[in-house]
Amino acid sequence: MTDARSISRQGQLVAGKYRLERELGVGGMGSVWLGTHATLGTPVAVKFIHATHVHKDDARKRFEIEAHAASKLRTTNAVQVFDYGVEGESPYLVMEYLEGESLADKIERDGPMSLKETAQMISQACRALKVAHAENVIHRDIKPDNLFLATNVRDKPEGSVYVVKVVDFGVAKILFDEDVQMDERSRKMGGPTRAGVVIGTPNFMCPEQLMSGGDPDAQTDLWALAVCAFAAVTGQLPFDGDSLGDIVIKVCRDPLPIPTKISANANVAFDLWYARANHRDRRHRFQTVDEFSEALEIACGIATAKGTRDEDRVQFALKPHVSLGSPLREVHTSDSIEPPFARDHRLTMVLGLLVLAAGLGVYYLFTMARSGDAPETAPSAQSSASVAPVQRQPTPPKRK
Repeated sequence: MTDARSISRQGQLVAGKYRLERELGVGGMGSVWLGTHATLGTPVAVKFIHATHVHKDDARKRFEIEAHAASKLRTTNAVQVFDYGVEGESPYLVMEYLEGESLADKIERDGPMSLKETAQMISQACRALKVAHAENVIHRDIKPDNLFLATNVRDKPEGSVYVVKVVDFGVAKILFDEDVQMDERSRKMGGPTRAGVVIGTPNFMCPEQLMSGGDPDAQTDLWALAVCAFAAVTGQLPFDGDSLGDIVIKVCRDPLPIPTKISANANVAFDLWYARANHRDRRHRFQTVDEFSEALEIACGIATAKGTRDEDRVQFALKPHVSLGSPLREVHTSDSIEPPFARDHRLTMVLGLLVLAAGLGVYYLFTMARSGDAPETAPSAQSSASVAPVQRQPTPPKRK
């Protein structure tokens, strides 16, 4: 059914070569149509901005950013963009036609996924992000709706019926090196980042983006992809709420949820991987796409490193931030995974208080001794004899 915000384009010839067949879907900003190349007969997907947004500069700019960002990515795991232009007053984007469903639709229909399938799916998305980040493109809106499981793409991974495609670069950020000279138009293509403005989907945004905003980076996408992995394994979002305020509290303050307490599909290794992937201190997270992906594959049992024992896989996946032993027991005995740096801070505080107490005690005794008011102690008989001679009482004279 055609959305009221869009117009019927059936039969329209776009750019003199793409004939529109039928509407495939409608979103908040635009609609996507199935088209056919008039000469080659190949199917394509053509995206338009809604008629109500055509004259809005921000909407048109985001549309152009999407075309520019996606066109930089030459990888099987990102949607391919073939053409961009303006038909009449409406900007359009021509992309490869994909059949299948989004990860969100799959989870809603089938429920939680196995660890193996989750790791294979997320690893494919990681390949797209690795290429994107190498091109200084930050997607900034990674979520299950934007991970498309395409069934009509060749060269599917062994044992899989789909290829993961990262789609919708509408709010992408293109980062530029300050040392690179470029014209003003190219620099404006970087995408908007305004202080105090939330850009993205809050349920999938990392704490630093929610609280302070600023320029996103690779960890912006990795945090969101970890949330997708959690949703795939458990069938639930780790940070959900009825309002933006509820979501912000869960992302930034509440204890992290533990996958094994929600879904039987999870295991302890995945618990620990997730605890690191969504660690609130960005210094303790995975720092690269490769590190993130490799650790997930090990935790989910589809890859091994440093031996074949489960303990070895867990330790490798989480080093150097989580050691084997107590953290494993803690996962089963607590209701939340406590950040490692919180325990370190507590220990430092206790030691500091002990040192302070000892110092005050020494200072007190020293000052009392100088003033002559030091408290007397009861020396033993042996020590008193060595300190001072024993005073003998005189013998009284005998009476005659």
